[in-house]
Formats: sequence, structure tokens, C-alpha cells
Amino acid sequence: MAKKTNTKIRNLLSFICSAGTVASLMLIQPGGLLADESKQAIPENVDINIQATCPDLAGLSADKKEVKNFSHKLHVEKYLLGESAYHSTPYTDDFTCAACHLTAKSQEEILGSAPCDRLSATIDARNYKKQMHSMCLDCHKGMKKAKEATGPTSCKECHNR
Repeated sequence: MAKKTNTKIRNLLSFICSAGTVASLMLIQPGGLLADESKQAIPENVDINIQATCPDLAGLSADKKEVKNFSHKLHVEKYLLGESAYHSTPYTDDFTCAACHLTAKSQEEILGSAPCDRLSATIDARNYKKQMHSMCLDCHKGMKKAKEATGPTSCKECHNR
């Protein structure tokens, strides 16, 4: 009787372990049960206002200018492709996010941490305005100089008040 019980328990544990393994693989594999639910989409547009988003970031200037409706997804999927020569930060077409999300190695890394924590780890808050202008304007002005289609190059075009 004890032998039958031990066999049943072993079979049950084996089933639970294999079912758990399959379930785990389904959750983490592309196309798994929760793959679509757990993957966050790249936002279409974002408002860039670091002072409002991260008011406790040490050393941040009081400048309240923001960029409204920044075409985030278009930059990721279209505008940055093939344009790294104009950008102040090295990136590849395989991971254009690194053009602006400094030091990021993957989309998961960007989505997996709080924006203020990421910023405090990657920027010098005292020079944030200068860094942002360098990232955006250097690229836009370089493309304009090369007579390529580009984004805004003047203050009012970005900071439309």
C-alpha cells in the first residue's frame, strides 16, 4: 500500500513539475499565453517635461519648458533609422532607443525601471537641458545641413507654448 502511495505521489509531483515547466515556458516564450499582456507597447506620442515628471531629481534646473506630443514611436521606428551619423549618441538601427535612452541595452531595460531612476543614473541633471538639446538639435541641424528632411530646429517648433 505504501509503495502504491509513493508511486502516486511521485507521479503527481512529476506531473506538477512538468506542467509547471510548460506553463513557465509558455509565459516567457514569444507568443506564450501572457506574451501580449506583459509586453508594453512603444507609446505613440509623449510629453517630455522632466521637471514635472521627476521634481526631486537633484540639480535639475527650474526651467519649465516642455515638449508636447513628441512623436516617440515614429522616432523609434522610422526617423532614427539610418541617421546615426547625425546623432550625438552612438546607436544602431537594431536598437534606436539608445539614441535618447542613454546606456540602455534593451527595451525591457527601459520599460523595467522607473523613469526618474533611469534618468538619475544616466544624466547629469545640471546639464540636462544641454544634453537634450544636443541629442535633438545636433541631429536635426545635421540633417538640415545635409539637405535631408528633418524635425524642428528652432525653440518654438519644439516648445510650442
